[in-house]
Amino acid sequence: KQWYQRRVRGWDGMTCDGDNIILSIERSTSAVTIKNAGNVLYTQNFGENDARCSDTIATQVKTQVWNYENDLQLAVLDNGDDSVPFSLAERAQVPVPDRAIEQYVVKLPCDGVWFKLFLVGVGHIEIFSKTSGNIFCKEAGAQNWYGGQKTDFTMDGMTCDGDDIYLLIERSTSGVTIKNAGNVLYTQSFGENDARCSDTRSTEVTTQVWNYEGNLYLTVLNENSSCWN
Repeated sequence: KQWYQRRVRGWDGMTCDGDNIILSIERSTSAVTIKNAGNVLYTQNFGENDARCSDTIATQVKTQVWNYENDLQLAVLDNGDDSVPFSLAERAQVPVPDRAIEQYVVKLPCDGVWFKLFLVGVGHIEIFSKTSGNIFCKEAGAQNWYGGQKTDFTMDGMTCDGDDIYLLIERSTSGVTIKNAGNVLYTQSFGENDARCSDTRSTEVTTQVWNYEGNLYLTVLNENSSCWN
């Protein structure tokens, strides 16, 4: 057998997400693309001379590490995956795993869409646009907005990944963090006055969309989903 290896040099530097770097490596029989923080670091196209790379689908992935004593984490994402479409006409209704940190990934068009995630028993997270939204906590504060308290917020603009935006929303009884392309767009901490947001775990999430006729996609990550870019 003939084996060959191409060495790749000279791509843009990787961007950290907190203390970590998250790489997304997308491979098909047509090409490999390596992404980080919403940016394409490198793309290599395959042709007839690339043999197995151009005509064979991988059925298993194995790893090797050099010069580092601790753990790295690998998540293999299924394109058929656990994402659930939702729209103006069709709401999603998805159970939430029992985890300390709930993680929701929303895929939406690059232009941005007004949507809401209802965290059943807790409140909601609403995104108006690429730069604004609100968080509602049931029974919180002065309870002067539908029996709870709503906090409006602004955030840095979202970054597109091709034609789409991927938002990662992490929620626990300590707070909510909204991320996009490896960047933290907004963080809100919860305290005693935040009632259901600070003492209740979500068991189900439902959706609502305004002013858009197409589909958005929701993925609720579980313990097998160790990372997301």
